[in-house]
Amino acid sequence: MLNKINRIIACMKEYFFDFLYLITHKDVILIYQMGKVGSSSIVKSLKDIGIYCIHTHRLNTKYPFTTKFQKIYQTLRAKMIKRFLKNKNIKIVTLTRDPIGRNLSGFFQNLEDFTYQSNTQQQFLLNLFFEKENSFYTINWFNNEIKKIFDIDVYEYSFPKDSGFQIIKKGNVQIFVTKIEQLNSVQSELGSFLGVNNFELHNTNESEKKWYSNLHKIIKKEINFPKEYIDDRYESRYMKHFYTDEEIAMFREKWLK
Repeated sequence: MLNKINRIIACMKEYFFDFLYLITHKDVILIYQMGKVGSSSIVKSLKDIGIYCIHTHRLNTKYPFTTKFQKIYQTLRAKMIKRFLKNKNIKIVTLTRDPIGRNLSGFFQNLEDFTYQSNTQQQFLLNLFFEKENSFYTINWFNNEIKKIFDIDVYEYSFPKDSGFQIIKKGNVQIFVTKIEQLNSVQSELGSFLGVNNFELHNTNESEKKWYSNLHKIIKKEINFPKEYIDDRYESRYMKHFYTDEEIAMFREKWLK
């Protein structure tokens, strides 16, 4: 009960400060990406030097939420953000990640929403993952979010896979796209994009502090993905656009047992 109250209070504060930021700034920073791709590190690094930003995983409210509370709050917040983004100069930072690793992290993040019990056997948890996990969330995120909200198709812009980052400009919107796997190596470029000199990324490994961290490690070792499951993700347009053949082969080797 206390956790729910704290969550409601945190959401109210977030909504208020987002609103205040949007009505007082012409130039806005939007950390806008799929969940579990390291965006909290960017937000914290900006906060540490006194720079506020909007942080969200979704502005498109047309696809399912895991809880009723999320649906109500995120719908209200998304409508408010989209309304006040009009006529702003917008800088977006967005990231990609290995879809299977991201999906596992996202599943554990939402375990409480699935009424998980701590004494549940591992096999049940594995079955729950395949039942509840939004398996194509990662590879469809750019079409469901960036394209639908800002009418920008990232796949129309060739991504420099080796350098690991790209800046897309269209109208009043600029987008910095990078891969979480190379985030540390593009700190300087990210800082330049945001107008921050000597930008340093402060990594926040929050998953290590979560109650489920040990269980997450065990499941990562135990889970056996069907070859079809792996093929569907690593042969996707998303993977071929952002990742080299060598990177994709490395991900395949990691999960195919």
